[in-house]
Amino acid sequence: MKGKLYRMTGLMLLMALAAGICAGCGGEYIGMSGKGVVSGGGVSGQAVSGGAVKPTGKDSLKKYTYCNEHNLYYIGYDFKAVECNRQTGEERILQMEVDAICYVDADWLYYLTYIGDEINSRDQIWRVPVRKEQQWKVDESAAEMILEKDLGGSGQYIDYWCNGSYIIFVGDTGESNSLLQMYNIRKKQYDPAEDTKVWKILALVEDRVIFDGEKGLGEKKFGAEPVNWFHEMEKELYLDVCTLDTEKDEFFWGECKSGQEHPVLWRYRIKDGEKKKIADEDQIRQFLEKKGLLDDCEVAADHEISIWGVFVQEGTFYVLIRIVGSGGFVGEEDTSPLCRNNVVISKELGNSGEWRWEEEINEHLHNPESEQKVFRKIGRQGLENDCIYRSRGSVVAMAEGTCLMYLEHTGAKKNQYASYDLHTREFKWLTEKDAEVYLQYYDRYNCSDGDLGSYYLMYSLPNNY
Repeated sequence: MKGKLYRMTGLMLLMALAAGICAGCGGEYIGMSGKGVVSGGGVSGQAVSGGAVKPTGKDSLKKYTYCNEHNLYYIGYDFKAVECNRQTGEERILQMEVDAICYVDADWLYYLTYIGDEINSRDQIWRVPVRKEQQWKVDESAAEMILEKDLGGSGQYIDYWCNGSYIIFVGDTGESNSLLQMYNIRKKQYDPAEDTKVWKILALVEDRVIFDGEKGLGEKKFGAEPVNWFHEMEKELYLDVCTLDTEKDEFFWGECKSGQEHPVLWRYRIKDGEKKKIADEDQIRQFLEKKGLLDDCEVAADHEISIWGVFVQEGTFYVLIRIVGSGGFVGEEDTSPLCRNNVVISKELGNSGEWRWEEEINEHLHNPESEQKVFRKIGRQGLENDCIYRSRGSVVAMAEGTCLMYLEHTGAKKNQYASYDLHTREFKWLTEKDAEVYLQYYDRYNCSDGDLGSYYLMYSLPNNY
């Protein structure tokens, strides 16, 4: 199968999910294909070990990208698209050549293929009909191409977002490679491009796209309306993490200064344009100090606090925090080990609620004291660190009432995915078979990092099993 092999970066560790850590069903965006392209991710506990996924209500389907009411679609290990019946768990391997699935609704499956070589290459977005009269199966014989993008020999990588009405991407216009492109599928033409630079698309809702651009965070409604820059960002600030509450159309993000300094969390209500600061570093630090989490290694002021993930589940806002104490560089006299810790705190969104400690999640993240030994690791710049790990891994995603973690399994001496049910409080280690279908293609926004790769995982885990 032809494909963008250069997309296979440090994300191969995530192939245990077969198709995505950050995916969704019925929503917006091309997910991680078998080639390792990043997507989003959530979970239904019904999917474990090939079990059926119960169909959700029609109103809930808007938060999904890769399934309709009847079928879930994903890319398997063999790079073939798989059609999985959500009620029976029965799977059908499709024969069409697919690099990534873009979007699924009740009528169509949209997908991406890559054609060419180092000299001439192009992306093609196709769609195939879902035949209701044929038990809601896609008809591969009726595939039709709806958009082609000439890449030349640049080998550039483009993220295409789709919602069945538009295909959105940041792409080359001949003069600039950072203009927002909005292709109207029904009209078979592009809307006029905005004369503003866009760095990254962040969310796609029913009537607009949200992005990070030259003036900060902006939103563009489909049609002729100009860009609304709802949050301007100073030059020394940058976007750190973000998520979208697809049920309430509320956008959340964290920003900080260079070097992971002074994180601030924000909330934006898309319907009425209300923006509100949720918390800043001082508030988070005070909470962590009360819990005694800044007592390790050095004085509390020396601890670096950064936000590594934000999640929304059933009206609750969860924050994954990385705490790093000072010290650790090899060769310096009297230098204590570098302390690393990942924890989760939360608050209710319906009121001003106080931050709360997620007791059960943090218990599973915690590295047993007997395993808190000094490990030496080499960083990106080739510098060696002596580290002590207070946590044994990290939260990867939350969806469908389930928290997905990637942890060191101390008993088995390996790193492994695990799930925690937010309702029943059940914790389980996932087998490789479970991981193929677990947390696939649900609520793609609730993942810990859109660029989750081997470097991130290595520095979240005590060992590199």
